[in-house]
This record gives sequence, structure tokens and C-alpha cells, in this order.
Amino acid sequence: MLFCRYYIATEIMQSTTMSNLKRLKGMDANKEFVPQKTNKGDLLQARNLNRYLNQLHFARAQCEKRLKAIGGPDYVSSSKVASENLNKNIFMPGQKVLSMSVIMQSGFCRRYFSKFLQKDEVHSLLGFWEAVEDMKSSDKEHWHKLGNDIVQMYIHNPSSSVRLNKNTLKGIEEFIMANKGPEAFFQGQEEVYKSLESNYYASFIVSDIYHKMLADVDKQGIDFMQESSPEPEDMDSSMEDVKEPKMPEPSEVSVFDHSSYARSQLKVLTERLSYKKQALEALRNNPKCEKKVVSMLESEIENLILEQNMLENHIEKTELWIEYLGIWQATIMEAMEKKENDKVVPYFVIRVHLANDAEYIPNKMAGWVVSRSLNSFHSLHQKLVPAASWLKKIDLPTKPIFKTFERNYLEKAKNSLQTFLSCSKYIGTI
Repeated sequence: MLFCRYYIATEIMQSTTMSNLKRLKGMDANKEFVPQKTNKGDLLQARNLNRYLNQLHFARAQCEKRLKAIGGPDYVSSSKVASENLNKNIFMPGQKVLSMSVIMQSGFCRRYFSKFLQKDEVHSLLGFWEAVEDMKSSDKEHWHKLGNDIVQMYIHNPSSSVRLNKNTLKGIEEFIMANKGPEAFFQGQEEVYKSLESNYYASFIVSDIYHKMLADVDKQGIDFMQESSPEPEDMDSSMEDVKEPKMPEPSEVSVFDHSSYARSQLKVLTERLSYKKQALEALRNNPKCEKKVVSMLESEIENLILEQNMLENHIEKTELWIEYLGIWQATIMEAMEKKENDKVVPYFVIRVHLANDAEYIPNKMAGWVVSRSLNSFHSLHQKLVPAASWLKKIDLPTKPIFKTFERNYLEKAKNSLQTFLSCSKYIGTI
């Protein structure tokens, strides 16, 4: 009979907790519905709890009468004691229901929640959530190392209970390759949070572990309203440095603005290269990482370094051009044939250099060499005519109908184009 009374008292405690939860959710405690799952929390939620609690209190009273009749304890004054305890603000099981957000924000509560989840061997869900939370508060240079650790421990680990949707997993892979920021991890954290709340929260708050937690909270005097929990950082703003910035369209950039435009491109490229190097270092320190992935990232970094060097060289040329504006000359050094899109087209090698009488500053680039097709000259001619109508008098060579170009044609084209360049004051747009 004592065991029966203990079981009834436990059921009253759990039903009271669930009734309070339903009220917090705005649900009618009297409403019954078919439970979607068979765990204790879902079964209690589906019941008419007011009626069920009345039945439990009646059953407990009958049990206590029977115990007293056979010489057991007298529980008649138990209601008075409970009332006095409530007036003295003494903790009573089932009296307090902590929301899911309060539990997740408290490290103290999460330890008990983890113990509860261990019974079903799904504590890896909470582990993933906490690992991503640590990632949010860490320095950005550590994100890739932490991200790789999370992937190995909770995503690639067969014993882990973490199951994320395909888009989230794809985003995490993009982060590992340093193509995107860590937003996919934060999305995965939200998915895990919802899974914990929908599948385990209701059962947790009617468990013995939860009520043991509340008793310990009461003993230690923990106030959840004052417990320090830093406000989550605005990840949209913090990710601006990680996401690849959008560059302005170059079509409207003038030659004088070109240097600053190129420098902004270089800044983006340098940040992206640094991000890729962090990802590569994290992958190299991961013994389980596939060599193919490391090789791909190394190749991407090599290409970015090459692009960076080319852009730095371009900036140097642009700034030098602006510095010596008006005293540059262009000389066509050679005319030749070149295959372009499976077609042979005439190409011209041009040396851009300072005029012979220009004062050159030592330790600076004296000029550079470029190659341009005949179509490029025609395009330049069309752009310059509106600004200098007298250029209409200069006829540019046309492309012959033959598939190959005779040497005589190339020489004549070279001389004609040289005349055009010598007359033009806009050599820098080549």
C-alpha cells in the first residue's frame, strides 16, 4: 500500500507539472486528443488533466484511509502541511515549470537535461547544440577548427543522434571548404533545438531527474531571472566579414576610380584567401579528413594566390598610369595569328611605355606589354569617336575572308593600328 501511495503521489506531481505546461502553452487542460507518441510526457498532455488529477486525489485519499485502517501512518494532516509549505514558499514538486528556453540558457539545467537524454542515448543532440553555442562565442579564427570538430563528433559519428536536413548539411560542407560562413551550423542548432523541444522536453519536465533538479535549484537558491546569460550576438552583422562582399559593377568605373575599385577587389580577395587558409589548416589537423578534400582546397588557394598577384600587378600599373597621365606611348611590337574559340584571328603585341623625354622615377615600373585582337581595336575606336570625332578619319583594317593571314596583311594592319594609337590620347583604356 505504501508503494501504491508513492506511485499515486508521483503521478499527481507529474500531472500537475503537465497541467501547468499546457496552461503556459495556452492549451485547455481539460482538452483530450490522440497522442502522437507513447512517451510519458505526450501521454499526459493528451489527457483531460483536471479530471485525471481529481481521480488521482480521490485514489490517494482512499489509499491513505486504508493505510490508517491497517495501522499505518496518519496522512490526514498532510493537506494542512502542504498548505503551510506553500505559504512558506517551500519547494513542492510539480509547482514550478521551467520553459525550454530557460532550461537551454542555464548550464546548470542543461546538465540535468543531458542526464535525462542519456537514458535514451540521445544526449549527442544537446552536445551538438552546446558545441555550436561555444562556436558562436569564440573568435572567428577558431571557427574552422571548432566546425571540423563538430562535424567529426556529431555529424560523421555513427553513434550520434544528430540528423540534419540536406540543405543544412550542404551548407556545412561549404563552410568546411571556406566557401560560405557558418550559418549552416546555426541553422542546424535551431533544428536540434526544435527536436529536443518537441520530442523530449515534455517527458523531461515530468521526470524524476527534473524534479531532483528543481529541488537542487531551491537548495542552492538559483534565480533564473538573474542568472547571467549573455544576449546572443547578432550573427547577421558578425557574418558580414565572413560572407564574400558584393563588388560594384565595373562598367561605370572611370579610369580615375579604377585604382580604388581594384583595391576593394584586392581586399575582398585577401580576406577570402585568409579564410581558405584557416579552413585548410583545420582540415590538415583533422586526421580523419579525406586527402581529396585537402587537395581541392590547396588547389583553390593556389589559384587565389595567382589571382591576388595579378590584381596587385594590375593596381601597380593603374596607379603608375595615373601618375604619368598624358606622357604614355604605345608601340605595336608584333603582329601575329592566334587561335581564339576555334578560329584564327589577328593579334597584336603592344608595349606601353613612357615617352622618351619623360622623367622616370627609379624603382618603379617603366611600362608593360599587352596583346589585343583586331576586334578590340575596333571596339576601342567606337568608344573614342564620340569624344574625338576626328578619329573617324582614321580607317582601321578589316578582317579578311581568308582563314589564314598573309604576312603582308599583318604588317599593313600593324602600321594602320600604330597610326591610330599614336593619334589617340586615350591609350590607357587599352
